[in-house]
Amino acid sequence: MPNTGLPSTSIAALPTRTRTIRRRSSTCHSAKAKPDPPWGNWARRRKHWSCCGASYSRPSLIYHHLANSYTRLANCLLDSGDRKVAAEYYRKAVNARLTLAEKSPGSNWNRGSLAECYTNLAKALGPDNPGDALKQYNKAIELLDPLTAADRSNVTVRIALADALSNAARLHVQMAGRDEEPSTRLEDWNRAKSFYERSLGLWLELERTGKLPPDGNVAMNNVRNELARCNDSVAKLQQVH
Repeated sequence: MPNTGLPSTSIAALPTRTRTIRRRSSTCHSAKAKPDPPWGNWARRRKHWSCCGASYSRPSLIYHHLANSYTRLANCLLDSGDRKVAAEYYRKAVNARLTLAEKSPGSNWNRGSLAECYTNLAKALGPDNPGDALKQYNKAIELLDPLTAADRSNVTVRIALADALSNAARLHVQMAGRDEEPSTRLEDWNRAKSFYERSLGLWLELERTGKLPPDGNVAMNNVRNELARCNDSVAKLQQVH
């Protein structure tokens, strides 16, 4: 026995409670000495993603975390006013989601997340490049349309689609204000009208089914008012033609 400077005491001579504590301490020490499994508690994570409608292998899951990290960084950059660099990181998030889509093509959950990435990128591009921003909104809408049709009870997806449609409509209004050719201006106003109508329809359906969130009334009324102004502009341009 090594010389510790303490009086030697046999385990048998210790009180029962002290012996129990020592055994527990030894057991806990052994448990702590075991290395943590890679990827944390994989069984628990896998169960969580299954509940979300996702089925990812361990290597694939890294693209999910990568996309989220890029998005958080882009959000911070956008909040600080650096839209250009924010857009670059939103594109990185899109690319990570696209890679994950290739590895898990049947994941509707990732499709919804990819649509959100396209929407984030569009918002960053909108003030400086409305044409490119509109392309990103259209990509998001193309992903959200079938998801909404497949699960009509999914409120989150329906709100995401309603927002993407109204934001795309606002870009068309913005572009109409810059168009010099009357026919092109009318075309943008008509597209804006179509997007606004679809967005309002989604909000009204949420209201009718009692699923409209507390702040949904504000968004719905904004879309309704913007649609009314859009209809006025279309009517005036049609009179000219």
